[in-house]
Amino acid sequence: MEARINEAVNVNCDVIADPDDGLRYFWIAEDGAGHRRRKLGAVSGEIEDDEAGNDRVREGSSSRLEVMVDAYLFQATLYCWAKNAVGTQREPCRYKFTLRRERASGLKCSFGNYTESSFSLTCTSTPIGSSGSDVRGPLVPRLRFELFDAGAGNRSERGFWTLADAREPYLITGLKPATDYLVVARQEWAETPFSAYVRTLAPAQTLRRNRGEEGSVPR
Repeated sequence: MEARINEAVNVNCDVIADPDDGLRYFWIAEDGAGHRRRKLGAVSGEIEDDEAGNDRVREGSSSRLEVMVDAYLFQATLYCWAKNAVGTQREPCRYKFTLRRERASGLKCSFGNYTESSFSLTCTSTPIGSSGSDVRGPLVPRLRFELFDAGAGNRSERGFWTLADAREPYLITGLKPATDYLVVARQEWAETPFSAYVRTLAPAQTLRRNRGEEGSVPR
């Protein structure tokens, strides 16, 4: 099963049994060194502990475990088995987690012209099928920008589509000073967006920079 680190995943365990009433399910994870972990996550059904400390679930022919896939589970095997009045499932169901690899975004963006309330953003794209990093082309007609306030739990600030030329910088204004923002840019129809964190300047930083620029003007 593919998952990202610390992603919440639902795992289903289906069992065919006769009789199928009174089934109880057990979940554990075990790594290559034989270390076991119980109490893995939220299991659907009425939960109680057996004598060995396993999660025991009263259910029908299926049990569902909601588990947070952390670094341990990528090195372990997740087991589920059922038990009824007749006996115990001989071979448990096994689940292995593999790290989900994200495709690299074909969109590359750079930032500049920072002030306390704005910054500029320039984006270029790699044509589909191109392997050379120096091959750049125009963006597809539509590009989506989304801006999130990182200091407020990635609260959405704004989002908009643009038809502008990719080689011209986009000016993002109306921002708060000394604030971290998460910027997400996505080409229309593209699966993987570009994302990066940007911080606006503090008022004093903008003032010092403006004075420096004024001082550099020839008299």
